[in-house]
This record gives sequence, structure tokens and C-alpha cells, in this order.
Amino acid sequence: MRDILEIMTAMYPVKLRVSLGIGNLETELNPSQTLGMDGSPFHTARNGIDSMKKIDYSHIQIFTEAEPQELCLINRSLDLTYSAMKGWKKNTFTVLLDRLKGESLQDCAGNLNISVRGVYKLASTNLVHQHYDLLMCLEQEINKLI
Repeated sequence: MRDILEIMTAMYPVKLRVSLGIGNLETELNPSQTLGMDGSPFHTARNGIDSMKKIDYSHIQIFTEAEPQELCLINRSLDLTYSAMKGWKKNTFTVLLDRLKGESLQDCAGNLNISVRGVYKLASTNLVHQHYDLLMCLEQEINKLI
């Protein structure tokens, strides 16, 4: 989740759709390129991108062939989280990303070159703490599926 949020923050204001496929590869793992690799993760991720085309905000979804019950809760939580982030500015994404990296709000203020009070207000107004808690929980659940 952190890597994806880092990419989203770096590319802001470009909207991204990320579809993660979980499953077994049918070909050997090639760490230098994905060309020629095949398996259910590629197929489910591709189908996931197609299903997300109508969404007008940055979004992440996770797909598997089996679609376990846990995945439904994870994806609905991701829906709510990223739809709530729809109106966020880059500084808000940066504060959340810094928090996910373990930085304090005081550190975030220094990184953004704004006052600590401004960071606290930004975090409070946009429910950054709640998004942080939810993304940490989701990351743990996703790791169980992998």
C-alpha cells in the first residue's frame, strides 16, 4: 500500500487505477521484465482494470480467482478510503505517506515547509489519522492473502 501511495503522491494530480492480481504464475518468475510471463495474477489484474474504468478518482483494487470473503471487505474499504481522498491536495497525501513511513506530524511539517499547526489542521480536517489506521490494517490483511 505504501509503495502505491508513494507513486500516487509523486504523480499527483494524475489519477491512477491500480489493480493487483493475486495467484500462481504459469511461467518462471523473471525479475527483469514481465514480458512473456503469464498466470492468473495477470488475467485477474487486467480484468480488474477493465472493471474500474468508470471510476473518476485514484483507486486500488485487489483481485484473485477465488475472491475470498476477506477480499470483499478489503476492496470495499479501499473504495471508501480512496473515494474520500478524491478531493485531497498533494500536501495531504504527503502527510499520510510520511505517517505510513513512521514520521511524526512534526517531521511532516518540516518536510512540507509548513507550520506544525498547519499539518495538524490538515490531518484533522482530512481524517488522516483514520486513513492511516485503516491502511495499516488493510496492509496486514492483504499480506495474509499473498
